[in-house]
Amino acid sequence: MTNEIYTYDESIFSDFHKDAYGFRPRDHRFYDATPAEKQVIWDDVGRAFDHANAKEGRIKREMQMNFEMEVQSFIKMGASNRETALRWMTDGMSFYTRQCVEHFVWNQGLLFTDYGRDLVEKLMGIVEFIKEEDRFNDYSECV
Repeated sequence: MTNEIYTYDESIFSDFHKDAYGFRPRDHRFYDATPAEKQVIWDDVGRAFDHANAKEGRIKREMQMNFEMEVQSFIKMGASNRETALRWMTDGMSFYTRQCVEHFVWNQGLLFTDYGRDLVEKLMGIVEFIKEEDRFNDYSECV
């Protein structure tokens, strides 16, 4: 008799699978597998999870780099600094609430990053908000 040590956790397998592959497992063989088989499946999902996280990190860095390149293009066009560039980038957009600012940052692919959260705070002091009473005369949506 061997005393195997297993690291899988049946209670979070569905969440783990979703984080790794983007969808929850349905009728997955994990639930009917032996403990040793469950460990093999768990380890496979773990590798997929690591791969997905690395890919997501690369994408977030690329989105941030693209946004910074756009900011720099506004500075090259004559914006005197980053704040002015951000003002120019958002000029002509409709902002009613913080949620509209977050929507703009989300469209850049940056909202759920530290960079994106900092950008929201910076934009909150830059963008011009449409007053509530004027909101119904403006037929555009946020941004």
